[in-house]
Amino acid sequence: MQITIKFIPHDQQRYATVGDWLHNPIDGDITILVSNMTDLRSMYAVAVHELLEAAACHVNGVSQQAVDDWDINGGGMLSDDPGALPDCPYHREHMAAEEAERAFCRVTDLIWDKHEENINGQG
Repeated sequence: MQITIKFIPHDQQRYATVGDWLHNPIDGDITILVSNMTDLRSMYAVAVHELLEAAACHVNGVSQQAVDDWDINGGGMLSDDPGALPDCPYHREHMAAEEAERAFCRVTDLIWDKHEENINGQG
């Protein structure tokens, strides 16, 4: 199994997000895609979030298809933070990933409001 993190131009994301993950169920590989931003700390923070979320979903049996269906075609498409909605199929995994993202921001002296500004600047 391999885990790959790629920093890419924002317009190369599959949909309107700064962080995405792809899980290959055959070999277990996980690819994390993070939009380029002006602040490297935000890029790493999003990567931390996506890694924890992808790994937790994999271990807990939440498929990428269920996540994609929610984010791209389901109830999540009505929110700018689809994983935070209580009826989201990966809500628990997303919220744990946000805690890790916030911890990374704290340890790198990135104020959360500034992190959100960095993220919103890519949308």
